[in-house]
Amino acid sequence: DLFPFDPNESADNDNDGIGDNADQDDDNDGYPDTVEIQEGSDPLNPFSVPEDADKDGLSDAEEIELGTDPNKYDTDGDGVNDSVDAFPLDPEHNSDQDGDGIPDLLDPDDDNDGVPDRSDVFPYDPEESEDTDSDGIGNNADDDDDNDGYPDVIEIEAGTNPKDKDDFPEDLDGDGVSDIEEAILGTDPENPDTDGDGVNDLEDPFPLDPEFTKDTDEDGIPDKIDPDDDNDGVPDEEDDFPEDPLEWSDTDDDGIGDNKDTDDDNDGYSDVDELLQNTDPKDPDSNPQDSDQDGISDFLEELKGTDPNNPDTDGDGIIDGEDDFPLDPNFTSDNDGDGIPDEVDVYGDNDSDDLGDIPDIDDDNDGVSDVSENVFVTFYQDHQIAIGSPTGKSLPIRFSGDAPTTDRNVGKWKVRKKVVGGADADKVKIVGGEPAAKGEQKYYSPYAKRQENLGEGYLAFVN
Repeated sequence: DLFPFDPNESADNDNDGIGDNADQDDDNDGYPDTVEIQEGSDPLNPFSVPEDADKDGLSDAEEIELGTDPNKYDTDGDGVNDSVDAFPLDPEHNSDQDGDGIPDLLDPDDDNDGVPDRSDVFPYDPEESEDTDSDGIGNNADDDDDNDGYPDVIEIEAGTNPKDKDDFPEDLDGDGVSDIEEAILGTDPENPDTDGDGVNDLEDPFPLDPEFTKDTDEDGIPDKIDPDDDNDGVPDEEDDFPEDPLEWSDTDDDGIGDNKDTDDDNDGYSDVDELLQNTDPKDPDSNPQDSDQDGISDFLEELKGTDPNNPDTDGDGIIDGEDDFPLDPNFTSDNDGDGIPDEVDVYGDNDSDDLGDIPDIDDDNDGVSDVSENVFVTFYQDHQIAIGSPTGKSLPIRFSGDAPTTDRNVGKWKVRKKVVGGADADKVKIVGGEPAAKGEQKYYSPYAKRQENLGEGYLAFVN
């Protein structure tokens, strides 16, 4: 039994850490088990796959049912693979976070939680919408909404406002533990360090025992005498990450735990590639066959549709092993791993912090939450925005012709990200008036021309 502590799992055919009962692709060949069973291929054999002429991850039968072209991996030509594209027949849209059939760029509530995106701090998380203390933890999950050091349940019991950091329970010794809590815990409400061990009662998991001050896994056993501080089942002396319950091994000593590391032995071949080829993903001297030395095995190249004898199948100057889109010469990068090229991805990883913009509530990492910086403005042809000081010296960015000229050419829809507000409010202004949604001029400026056909709006990002 590969999962001796999980009654629902016992096998893991592709060794990906997900039990076969929960794993929707048991052989990790890119095709769901349900599709393989339906079409007669073996869901436990990566060499057995459904017919897929364009290698887009959708079987030919699925494509016929969807109406997409089984011989073209990107039917609508928007740069997004048909199997990833929520709207594979519409070149204007590719994402639908809540699966409600309304494209995200048109959906006023992307996570369908009833809170409009404009006021939702977590517009893609249906479980959260508010973050009073801007700590990145939504109020529903946060046990201290105002980050004043006093738990919400204690504040409610004490009659103080759990969403106002200036309103907190009485705390005579100022140790961060309210007098009410101290009475419950048995600590001294007039002594910030009851047991005298040098650790404040608030930070001390054992405030009545001067011998112990730390309990990483909060299991009630002090780290000093706990053989497994993070409670991950691996003894501390064998654990490369003794305080991280998600990691315990680092085969290549690169500082990235094997669970997160996609190439455990750092030999240039992904663990998935090696598992498919029965080579050892933890042995740098064990490599799959790779005729063109592009970092992808011949087998995986055939599975993906790239040329095992050509290191740069699409001829874009990036070898297949480093190209996120090796069959498309127009795109090479996908920094959030969602299958949508960065150049057309509305929800990438703008600040490159390894947290995609969807869960990231501060996409530009400037300390101001996105919802505080968001503004929804539609820019139309031949209008310009100016970046600089409000006194007039500025660098204009003009939009003219039939296509946007921004670095992130993502389509012709209303602006859905920050343009003005927060710390950058003085850097952006609208010149010549803001067009209305129906193409009629709003008169914010005496220079605006009346009854002008302003054409189609463009989605622009200005950070």
